[in-house]
Amino acid sequence: MLRLAILLSVFAAPATAQDHVSDAFGILPAEALSTDRAAWAGLRDGGTFVMTKAGGAHGLLIFVGPKALVAGRDDGHAVALAFDAFGNLVQGARAGFSLEANGLIGADVRDGIADVLFWPEPVAGTFAAGVSIGDLQSPRALYLVTADLASVVPAIEPAANLEAETVSTFSSAELRDRYGNPVEDGTGTTLLLTHDDGSTTLLSAPVRETRAEATVLVRDVAAGGALDLTIATASASAEVGLDAFTGASQPDILVWSMDDIGAIGLRIGPLTTGSGYLLTDGALVEVAVTAGGETVAALGWVQDGYFETILRRPSGVASLEVAFTTALGSEQRVVTVRDTAPATIRGAE
Repeated sequence: MLRLAILLSVFAAPATAQDHVSDAFGILPAEALSTDRAAWAGLRDGGTFVMTKAGGAHGLLIFVGPKALVAGRDDGHAVALAFDAFGNLVQGARAGFSLEANGLIGADVRDGIADVLFWPEPVAGTFAAGVSIGDLQSPRALYLVTADLASVVPAIEPAANLEAETVSTFSSAELRDRYGNPVEDGTGTTLLLTHDDGSTTLLSAPVRETRAEATVLVRDVAAGGALDLTIATASASAEVGLDAFTGASQPDILVWSMDDIGAIGLRIGPLTTGSGYLLTDGALVEVAVTAGGETVAALGWVQDGYFETILRRPSGVASLEVAFTTALGSEQRVVTVRDTAPATIRGAE
């Protein structure tokens, strides 16, 4: 009986009332509500059921995408976010989108968001966009309209024949889409030269000032062939020849003994050309020296119009058969071994 009396006295005691409020982040005592949090839209007063609403627009952001629209194929999407002074999403306002390529387009703001779809004219370029609500404006946003690569029909400018050990340039004609827009600088294209002997030369040719262009050092090339230009899914072809590269005079071949190391020195040159200049530095030279049924071979490069190397002396005989190949062709001669080295070549002598 005593226990029942105690319980009844506890439940009959008056409770202390406390006001609460709620928002998107939960429920909290009204006395713990900060001034800033009290300005958030959607805040509910638990006692009076009063909801805080957003004020007028105080800040605007704009987003336009995709950042690059393909001319005549893509539509754009401009989206604005509108906030009041406390960061709440604005309701019920009217926004005006200023799109350089499409003029002014209006849209309602719902839950802080306004958006419009637009179809730009098929003119390539960089365009500006903004949005305003009353006298309030957003920062500027930029978007691109790019050439329609799928509609580009490429062509190759007539190319001069290749010439060994020179730099040749291949170029396309102007690259424009079906609307006349130039293909943007930096757009990747490839040039593939399939030589008549089955070998290939692959070149990267990024677009610069409406043309795809690539240079190639014509080295170790035995024949011309078919040149193919590829951009997106389209391609163009042309034929390229190879001009014969001839020597102007027969080069000297000097061989001298280097008995202290059991070797011979070999010098070939000057390697002159029918074009009026020495064979260029870096041109490949292949040499094979034969004596007494033994052959010693070497690879090297031209420097200052000469090729020079040191080889193991085969069999110690007095004369050798020297065969060599350069971009000027192949040659074979019998050469007598000298006892002393010739004067040092310095520069193109």
